[in-house]
Amino acid sequence: MLFRRTPLTSSTTFEDWFDQAEPTGAIGTQEMDISKQMSLVVRAIEFAAKKHRMQRRKDIEASPYINHPIALMHVLCVDAGISDPQVLAAAALHDTIEDTETTEAELKAEFGSEIAAVVAEMTDDKSLPKME
Repeated sequence: MLFRRTPLTSSTTFEDWFDQAEPTGAIGTQEMDISKQMSLVVRAIEFAAKKHRMQRRKDIEASPYINHPIALMHVLCVDAGISDPQVLAAAALHDTIEDTETTEAELKAEFGSEIAAVVAEMTDDKSLPKME
């Protein structure tokens, strides 16, 4: 789904601007031009950043949680040469179901069934005992 946004002004907070997005339609990656591919990836990062905004990593610096999905995207894109926008979007979103209130249905509505299915597949089932 693409989003139409009003211009960000000095009197508008980023969060308000983000929340005021209006959906304009669904997209897929087949025959997707580069701007739509980039839009998908950027929207996924925005979505993940919003969902993880109050979370911190358990590292010494207590870094913002969003650094983790961005680091995964870096490994996939820069180190492994993966440029598929659906894979990169799923990487950005990979902990949203597991670590936030996000549902698979919400991801499906925002990003389509393929991305939602990949994220769901990467989500730990917390009802199972942890492996040591």
